[in-house]
This record gives sequence, structure tokens and C-alpha cells, in this order.
Amino acid sequence: MSSDALTIIRDAGPKGIAPSNIAKKAKLKPDLLEAKLKELRAQGLIAGPYNYGNGQVYYADGHQPSATTVALHIEALVRNSRGKLMTLPQVENQVRQPFKKLFLDGIRYLESNGKAIRIKGGASTYLLHADVVHQLFPTPALPQNKGEVDSMPSLSRDRVLEAYHQLKREQGGLSAVSIGKLLHRLGYSKLALHEFLLNEAQLRRADLHPSTSLELTPEDRNGAMAVPGKSEPAITVTFTE
Repeated sequence: MSSDALTIIRDAGPKGIAPSNIAKKAKLKPDLLEAKLKELRAQGLIAGPYNYGNGQVYYADGHQPSATTVALHIEALVRNSRGKLMTLPQVENQVRQPFKKLFLDGIRYLESNGKAIRIKGGASTYLLHADVVHQLFPTPALPQNKGEVDSMPSLSRDRVLEAYHQLKREQGGLSAVSIGKLLHRLGYSKLALHEFLLNEAQLRRADLHPSTSLELTPEDRNGAMAVPGKSEPAITVTFTE
């Protein structure tokens, strides 16, 4: 009988199932149902009961509310959004209780595992799947051979700063300059500039910033660079000199 009840709970998957529905499908009386559910819980095969609405639900092990199960649900939502950007509240509204209580835990789980990132766009915060981020901000390809590396011109810091200040003046004195625009102005290889900027950041002579806007030009996206230890690509740079 317990195996029948277990099969019923497992078949319910992430939706879970109410005790009354288990009893009905397994044809168990209330006292026998309670004993069987207790037995399955003791064996670690099911989890519950969890409060849901005016009742309670049980889940098969692996489907109960946790940061992992919530994260999997959230990841599926943003991956299957077909390119439509979703704000955090829009995603949260599609996560039902009791999973919703762990919504932020699920978001942090995805971010820590590189599955999704939060991006500010105006007054809203969007949640993007990692695949979408990689499409919007492609990382530079590595050189194919040593000759390709040797052919890359070395960067002059004076030349970079000259181009940086030119762009800064052109945008009314704003300090954060698009890395893509700087790349276009200099005419150097993307890899060479990115390596130079990372070195400047390590020396605390430059700050690399992610975008605070989703309205990026193709030139901005072309200059996007991965930064070690950061989940979002850098789009702009500020030289502290």
C-alpha cells in the first residue's frame, strides 16, 4: 500500500498533492493514510506536509521546496521566456507557494552557479538567463596560435588615456566611458585592450563597471569583457589615475 501512495506522490511532481487526494487515489482510510505517510517520511521518501492555501501538500523527495528546486523552476521560466525580458516581480509572480518563500534563495543559487544574473534597467531589475547574457555580451575569442599573440601591438597607456579623455569630453565629462567605443577609437585588438584594462584594474588605476541600462549599442556590446569574480560583464571603464 505504501508503494502505491509513494507512486501517487511521485507522480504529482513539483505540484505536490493534498492528503485527501492521496487517500482517494490510494483508497486509504484516514488513520491508515496517516500511518503510511509517517512511514514514508521516516524513510526519507517524501517531505511534508507543507501549508498551501487552506490545506496542506506532500512532495516526493527532490521535489519539496528548497533553494535548488526553486532555482530550477526559476531557471526554466527565464530560459523559456523566448527572449522576452522578465522583471524580478514578473518572475516571482509565476512561482507559487510554498516555493515563493524561497524565491530569493533560488535567485542567489542561480547567480552563484552562473545560471542567471540580475541587470538594472531604469527603475526595474531584470533576471536574465546566462545563455541570453552570453548572446548580448559575447566574450572575446582567445588567440588561436602564438603568432597571433605576437602580432598584437602592445598598448601604450598614454595612448589609451588620450583616447579615454577624448571620449570623456565628447560625452560631456562623464567619467565612465564605453569600452567598446574606446576599442573602436584605439583600433587595437579586443583581447589586447581587455588584458590591459584588467591589469589597470588590478593596479587600482581603473574601475570596470557593468551596465546599468539594457539600451546598449552594438559597439557597447562588442567591447563587453568578462571580469574574474564578477557575474556581469564590464561595459564601461573609469580611469582613476
